[in-house]
Amino acid sequence: MGETYSLMGLFFVDDVGDGAAFVRRTVERLRDNGFETTSGGGEMIDRYAVDGDRRVDTDTTLTDAAGEIADSGSGKIETRLESYPVEARFDLDGVGDSELPIPVTLRGPETSAFEEYDVPRELARDRSDRLADGIAGLAVEVDPWLAVAWIPYPHKDAHPYPEGKPPETALETLGWVTVFGETFYDRFGGRERLLEAPAWNVRGLESGAVLVREQETPGSGRSDADPAPDPSTYAYLFEGESLAELRVEIERQRSTYVDPFRDLEDGELASDVVICESHAPFEFEGMNYAAFPDHLDRSDRCHVLCVRRDGDKLWVANTDEFVRRLVDADGRPIGDRPDGVPPDQEMISLVISTEYEDATSFDLYRMESPDDPSVVGGLLGLQRAPDGESIWQDRDDPVTRD
Repeated sequence: MGETYSLMGLFFVDDVGDGAAFVRRTVERLRDNGFETTSGGGEMIDRYAVDGDRRVDTDTTLTDAAGEIADSGSGKIETRLESYPVEARFDLDGVGDSELPIPVTLRGPETSAFEEYDVPRELARDRSDRLADGIAGLAVEVDPWLAVAWIPYPHKDAHPYPEGKPPETALETLGWVTVFGETFYDRFGGRERLLEAPAWNVRGLESGAVLVREQETPGSGRSDADPAPDPSTYAYLFEGESLAELRVEIERQRSTYVDPFRDLEDGELASDVVICESHAPFEFEGMNYAAFPDHLDRSDRCHVLCVRRDGDKLWVANTDEFVRRLVDADGRPIGDRPDGVPPDQEMISLVISTEYEDATSFDLYRMESPDDPSVVGGLLGLQRAPDGESIWQDRDDPVTRD
C-alpha cells in the first residue's frame, strides 16, 4: 500500500468573537452535516485535546470542551465522517495578531476514504458530497474571507495558500473546494462571473460567498469519476479568459494533431508504438487520424520499433523498411507512400495525439542508438526487426529506402 495523505481545510477568519461560542458553533455545524463526535452519534465529545493534553473516551459536553479550548487559546476536537477521523483544530490566540488568521483548520479524512480500488464510486461520491456540504456549512457559520480544502501532496509545487489578504493574495491555484468571500469578487470580475466558473460544481452560499468545487472527489482523482467541464477554471478565474474564448481554444486543441516524431532531425532515432490496419480495434477508410477514436490503447500495439527519420517518412532503423509517414497538424500523413506500399501496409502510430490530450514528452521516445532503448521502449519492450525480413507477415520483400 502506498502513502496516504489527509485533507487539509483552512478557514481564514478575521474575527471569531466569543471563543467558546466560536468553537461550539463550528462543531455544531459539522454535526448538522453528518459529522459525529461520539462513536454512538450522541451529543457528547469522545476525543479532544487542550494544550497538547489529549482526552480520550471522555464524557464531556461540547460546551465544556469549547470552554476549555477557549480558555487555553488552542485545542482540537475529533469528529468523524463514518469511520474516518476529521479533526477540527482551533487557534484562537492567532486571531488579531496574524496577517492571515486561521482560527479553525479541518484535518482529515485520509485519501483512503475515496481511493478507486478500495471504495466504490457511489460511496466515494457520497463521502465527497457530505464533506463538501460540511465545508460549505462551516463557511456559512464562521464567514471566512477565504476557505480552501485540498490534499497537500508534498510533490505538488503550488498549494492554494494566500500570501496576504485581497487583493494582494498571490493565490495561484484552487483547492478541491475553495470558498471565496466578498473580498474576492472584484478580483474575478464580480460575484455573478464567479458563479459561472466552469468547475465541477459552483454554488452560492447563504452568506453570499461562492463555493467552487474543482472535481468530484478530493485527491488525485478517480478514472471512473465524472470529469470536470472542459474549460479551465484556472484560465477563467486567474487569467481572466472568457468562456467563449476558452471553448474556441479547446476546439482548436482538439482538432490539432501532434506527431512528436516531427521533432526528429533527419537520421535521428526514436521508438514508435505502432499497430497495423488489420489489428486495429476500429474500422476506417484512409489514413486520417482525425477519423480515428480519441483514445487509442497502446496495449493493442503490434510493434515497438526503433525508427529513423528520412524526410517525411519513418523507416525501421536496422532494416530500412518503411513504417509510416509523418502526420501533419490536421491528422493526415505528409506526402505520398513509397512506391510499392499499398494503403493497408502503412503502420498507425499510437503515439500521435491532439494538443488537448497533452502529449507525452518526446524525450521518452528518443533513442541514441538501436541498441539503447528509449524510456517507452524499455517499458513496452523494444522489438528489433530481423535483418532481411519484413515487419509484415505476408510480405516477403520489404520496401526499403534503397
